[in-house]
Amino acid sequence: MRLQTQENLEAPPEDLVVRLWRELQRAPHDRHHEWRTPVLATQGIDGSGPQARTVVLRHADARLWSLRIYTDARSPKCSELAAQPLGQLIFWSKRLNWQLRMSAEATVEFKGEQVETAWERVKQSPAAADYLSAYPPGGVLDFV
Repeated sequence: MRLQTQENLEAPPEDLVVRLWRELQRAPHDRHHEWRTPVLATQGIDGSGPQARTVVLRHADARLWSLRIYTDARSPKCSELAAQPLGQLIFWSKRLNWQLRMSAEATVEFKGEQVETAWERVKQSPAAADYLSAYPPGGVLDFV
């Protein structure tokens, strides 16, 4: 199988995989990389159907074929992924003219060394406010 790229160059699948992981590994470190903010789709709880939302890619490891995303533990996606760990990520890049759709099996971690290390980094940044809001993610706000 061969894939035709935007540049009209033919690339064997193994070269394409290397290029995809190169972009995925760049995205968490480049605030302007379009793959930094993919859409994560999960299965809603209680028959509510698919749920999709934009997330921030925080780490990509080509060797382990793993991605890391942080979220507020109160987020519905945590309970959705705990109940059904299969999800899908959609990455779109206008610059590359590529869409990557990736099925994944998620592991939700609430405590442990990796969580503590991640929180130490995040709490020193402006992103900490995203996790410290009095309102849980996805909550309904009443403005009346």
